Amino acid sequence: MVALDQRLAVPAEEVDLVERVRLIVEVWGGGEGLEGERVAEIVGNLYGAGSEEVSDAIIENLRVGRIRGRFYAVDPLRSSS
Repeated sequence: MVALDQRLAVPAEEVDLVERVRLIVEVWGGGEGLEGERVAEIVGNLYGAGSEEVSDAIIENLRVGRIRGRFYAVDPLRSSS
């Protein structure tokens, strides 16, 4: 009997990160949306992408209108306390 490796493996081929980010926001957000940090966490776990790559993909999706977003100004001094 041969034991099979049951781990999830992402293919080594190039991934269209912009499209994957759009799908994650659409499916995981369920129409309610997701926070950018959550999107970065999911994409990082699935595809090994860094937060800057994910941010670029989110911005590209916003730019072409595939996803919508809200932005909030945060005072970095207040958020660290």
